[in-house]
Amino acid sequence: MHKLTSNQSVIYNAEYQSSGTLEITPEQIIYQNDGSSFHNVMLVFPIKVSGTNTYVGGLNYNLTEDEWNTFFASLTLTSTNEFDKQQEAALKYALTQIEGNWGLTASDWTYSHS
Repeated sequence: MHKLTSNQSVIYNAEYQSSGTLEITPEQIIYQNDGSSFHNVMLVFPIKVSGTNTYVGGLNYNLTEDEWNTFFASLTLTSTNEFDKQQEAALKYALTQIEGNWGLTASDWTYSHS
């Protein structure tokens, strides 16, 4: 499983002061085609508290095919098969967009694959 894990515990529910380490996993990578010239890539990531089944939100991104292709081509991936490459690339994209969420920066997350 590919995932991003926060390097520190964060408060994810201010009302109850609930805190924990967060995990982001790629749940869906959807390639949309209207049968013509419109091509889109949707990335869907649930976010849960590490070691639990408590989901605290999600991240969703919509990219054009060209945006995804350009981003994907810019990466140096460690994965070797196509499925894993897509999962790794999706998480690396999320990492470029995550700045400021929960008071964390991109450097506050660790990518892992098990």
